[in-house]
Amino acid sequence: MPANGINSPSLDLNPTIGDWLSFTHPDYIGIKSGKVEFGQGIGTALRQIVASELDVELESIHYETVNTDHSPNEAFTAGSMSIEHSGNALRAAARAVRILIASPESDPTHFTEIDMAINIRSVLENDIQGLGLTSNHATNRSPRIDLPDKIYGKSAFLQDWRLPNQLFARMIHPPQRGCELSAHSPEAALAISGVLHVFCDKSFLAVIARNEYSAIKGAEIVLESASWSIPNSGIDSDTIFERLRNTTGVTEVYAEAGGDVANDARAETGQVLEATYSRGFIAHASIGTSCAIALSEGDQLTVWSHTQGIYPLQADLARLLERGQESVEVIHVPAAGCYGHNPADDVAAEAAILACAFPGTPIALTWSRESELAWDPFGPAAIADISARVTPTGEITSWDYQAFSTGHSTRPTTLPVPAFWATELVNPGLVLPPAGDPPFVAGGGIGRNAIPAYRIGRVNARALRCDQMPVRTSALRSLGAHLNVFAIESHMDDLAHLVSMDPIDFRIANLDDQHGIEVLNRVREMSNWDSYVPSESTGLGVGYARYKNKGAWCACVAEIKVGNSVVVRNLWLVVDVGHVINLDGVRNQIEGGAIQSLSWALMERVRIRQGKVITDNWEDYPIIRFTEVPPIHLEILDRPEEQSLGSGETAMGPTTAAVGNAVAGILGIRIRELPLDSENILKAIG
Repeated sequence: MPANGINSPSLDLNPTIGDWLSFTHPDYIGIKSGKVEFGQGIGTALRQIVASELDVELESIHYETVNTDHSPNEAFTAGSMSIEHSGNALRAAARAVRILIASPESDPTHFTEIDMAINIRSVLENDIQGLGLTSNHATNRSPRIDLPDKIYGKSAFLQDWRLPNQLFARMIHPPQRGCELSAHSPEAALAISGVLHVFCDKSFLAVIARNEYSAIKGAEIVLESASWSIPNSGIDSDTIFERLRNTTGVTEVYAEAGGDVANDARAETGQVLEATYSRGFIAHASIGTSCAIALSEGDQLTVWSHTQGIYPLQADLARLLERGQESVEVIHVPAAGCYGHNPADDVAAEAAILACAFPGTPIALTWSRESELAWDPFGPAAIADISARVTPTGEITSWDYQAFSTGHSTRPTTLPVPAFWATELVNPGLVLPPAGDPPFVAGGGIGRNAIPAYRIGRVNARALRCDQMPVRTSALRSLGAHLNVFAIESHMDDLAHLVSMDPIDFRIANLDDQHGIEVLNRVREMSNWDSYVPSESTGLGVGYARYKNKGAWCACVAEIKVGNSVVVRNLWLVVDVGHVINLDGVRNQIEGGAIQSLSWALMERVRIRQGKVITDNWEDYPIIRFTEVPPIHLEILDRPEEQSLGSGETAMGPTTAAVGNAVAGILGIRIRELPLDSENILKAIG
């Protein structure tokens, strides 16, 4: 049992009060975190937690810059775990401080007298008198601290930074992966005013200039003169699912039925429904392209980056540059949001290489739109087979699930070599190893949400993680849960129709989870599900999941219209994230996730021809526009007596599933391949 009701794995690596709190500044209390702010509002929520525990004004709490010089090592900001990990650790640290100053002779304002080396857990475990009781000083409607600079156009993002004497760089990336540079002509680029250098190391090619415009124009000219050896990888997005099925890999088992004879016999009863669901590669598609600034001075390298893992980036930069890790400092600076492993780490490595080649001057490197879309570590393509049995009364007696996909992590430190594109560019013939997956006990990758949340007699769930797919894939918001929930919830709808039950009634009848039942009942009421009258072109669909089967609950109903395309007219969502720390922050996360999920569901897919990504601009890789975002009706259930749960990835699967189920209801045909665009609809009809 966690000490004093608080548990966080981040405390294992960072066990002392000084790892999390600072009382040295006269005007504020500093809070340290290894979780970075990239638009999810974590800085505001963490301030609220500490203010509440220390019973001080929110304005007296300062969220310090996340960097490798003083922040606790919390690996990556990922998996909707910031509140559960960093929030709980800060809560524990602040509570320990309250306990230490709670004796009658202590002055409760003398925080500076606390020994920063004291172990937090030891204090909490010895709090037998309950002296660390908390107040509710901070409300859950505190304004976001990260928004004012963004709203008023100040230099909130790294792309806007200008350091003294800063130079600007632009990469010339190969046409596709596996190419090697055979020739280039730097003379024409060097003739452009402002261009200082054309840097080349093996297949690593970049232009450095005094201003960004000159760097861009110089890179365009160098690109025209560059010659590459171009391999024929055979990778084609039209045949990717067949390739996934036929590629060898690692089999991972998530659930396997035992040898219970009675249960096995029961599992053979009822009607069988079999189907296959799939999703192609998708890109992070950040509206602002990736950027980094690097400065090499003496033995010290400083990198400013919007990475989601400052310490893993530090470690792999040290490996790439063959230098001591202590000589590399990584400082986090926000940039245009990204939920997952976009090219932020790749551009940081490239900027670092250039900074080391030209020491003494900060070098800012920003990727082009073409590089951002073509060289992104994609969200994996995946295909899933389901075979399930249901009795006439609506009881699901068996469920067999098998998925085929690549792994979801090539983040820094997860590979045996530095996990950057630059590693391949400066080492001819080297290919980054295939992506791995987080362990299933930590949420998994391919297997995330692969086990249905419903009461089922016998469940088998497994996946083949392919290890021969020469397309780089990595983490993208919700990982495998997006396709898995879409597949499971599509199958649940079809099972409900098979036994002539209402889809929400069918789900509730097969749920033991009262939280899940409540969010389904509430979204039913909000959307007027029972009284809604569909037409030939309009209808409703529902989707439900508990994220990672242990996180937050979400139910979604979508109203859509099908004409020349699928148009979402309304979304209703109900979520349960336990104790709500910051209501606006949770709302931002759920609404943002639902909008991104709609974009994936309706239009996003990476197209590849003979190994070359051909969707490298907004026309070929569209994302949802502001005018296409429907009204979102959201209810957030607050449970102050329960643990806070992450919200950032909760809505991804249920939203896409709700849209898919609405489309199937209107057309009378199930579209099982994402996205739900006219191409895949016509394929299913024809």
